[in-house]
Amino acid sequence: MTGNELPDVLVARQPIFDRADRLIGYELLYRAAITDRAALGADHVTMSSTTLINGVLSIGFDRLIGRARAWVNIPTEMLIGQHWRVLDAARCMIEILETVPANAETLSACQALRAAGYDVALDDFVAGDEYEPFVSLAQVVKLDVLGQTPESLRDMVARLRKHSGIKLLAERVETQEQLAAWRHAGFDYFQGYVFARPEIVTGRDLPPRLAGIVTLMNRLSKPDTSDRELEEAFQTDPALALRLLRIANSAAMGIGGVSSIRQAIRLVGRGMLHRWLALLFSASAPRATDVDAERLLSAVERARMCELLATAAHRTNEASTLFLTGLLSALDALLGVSMETLVARVNVVDDVQDALLRREGPLADVLSLAEACQRGDWNAASVLAASEGVTSALPPITSEAAQWARDALLGS
Repeated sequence: MTGNELPDVLVARQPIFDRADRLIGYELLYRAAITDRAALGADHVTMSSTTLINGVLSIGFDRLIGRARAWVNIPTEMLIGQHWRVLDAARCMIEILETVPANAETLSACQALRAAGYDVALDDFVAGDEYEPFVSLAQVVKLDVLGQTPESLRDMVARLRKHSGIKLLAERVETQEQLAAWRHAGFDYFQGYVFARPEIVTGRDLPPRLAGIVTLMNRLSKPDTSDRELEEAFQTDPALALRLLRIANSAAMGIGGVSSIRQAIRLVGRGMLHRWLALLFSASAPRATDVDAERLLSAVERARMCELLATAAHRTNEASTLFLTGLLSALDALLGVSMETLVARVNVVDDVQDALLRREGPLADVLSLAEACQRGDWNAASVLAASEGVTSALPPITSEAAQWARDALLGS
């Protein structure tokens, strides 16, 4: 990886079909490297949290699954911790892993899951009578049929069919002959190599700093932490700020767009935000990254400069929006995507979109002024500064923005 490349984020997906060969969803699977054929080298929590973060926030469900449904694996810790609440119930089937024990705590968590409107699938089901309450809550039971025959699973199928409305999914179907046999046995859904091997979908993203995640989680745990303090923590970590916008976007709250980091915090809510950060922490094991440090520094510096320019121009009510605009204006280069692609992934207000995509609207001149200062185009900067009435404030603003960004990112 060269100095201006970002690490790939990976999610594998494998399709699931019904009896009429209609696609009903994709199971999302963990992959550590693009060459991997299976999940390797991680525990269930790391695999599930990484898959959620990469699938929802880095790649995005629209690209990953389209109009289909995501089948998401949830291990014991995430079930009890209710981390599934970060997902849209209408777009996800929650797969309870076979490693989840049958006890009062996990049953209560499954009941809360169903009460919240989520559908449940039991993965690789081979359990005994103690799991009957879980079957009663489930919509789908997945059976690993590799090496099995309809005759060998006859008793299991009969037992499951006693639960009204249950759907049976034959998993790891590898040949057309096997597919025909399991269809004849009355199974409802099918998954396996006979249709497709898991396909890896990739994206690129800024890796969040563990220190930033921990700082935010600590602040969220304190009831007296203000929205402004939370906003400041996000402002110093572009990776977390970008994820916050995507979380706000994934929440499907029916708003016209986000205008600032502070608004996104309020829209998402502190409880939901804490769950996302817990997932991020699980998924962000310490690793070396090779992000171009100067580009990242430039992005934060530009954002801060836009915020300070707004205040100097007596446009204080737009300061937070201009910070966001300045930050996003530099992230397309860092992520190696077009600005159109970046804006499509974050739900921002029209004024921010106009400034980023067309250099139009009330925010455009301040953004252009910050950019001119960064590239040393003082002729353009002087004209824009005069129009905003900030000529005398420009030298201290550029100096303060540069120092603020360095302090935020380099920890001085």
